[in-house]
Amino acid sequence: MNLKKNDKNSGEIILFVVFVILFFMLFIGLFLSKMILRQTRVANNVANSVQAYYIADTGAEVTLYSIRNELSSGAFTYGNTIANVEISGGKYIATVTSTSLDDLSIEVIGIYNQTSRAIELSWG
Repeated sequence: MNLKKNDKNSGEIILFVVFVILFFMLFIGLFLSKMILRQTRVANNVANSVQAYYIADTGAEVTLYSIRNELSSGAFTYGNTIANVEISGGKYIATVTSTSLDDLSIEVIGIYNQTSRAIELSWG
């Protein structure tokens, strides 16, 4: 009879150890999945940031090209000019501030998936 009681206690101990091991495995799995999700978000933010920068760069090039064409045709007006253009799933907002050709400033903000990057060009 004493042997059966020890078998019952050893079964309870084994069951307890199995539950502890399963708990730790679950905890490690949740921790790793949280880490992976965080890294995925960071990678997506970096990709969005790069895309927003390239959209801003494109906006700066287009704005410079427009200013050059307007200067050569005599249609350039001094003051504030704002362009809001959608491109490649994002958009850019270009602001040109000038009082003369010697004081010209261009600020372009590229926006992609709620991430924005800005480029500023100035000379004078």
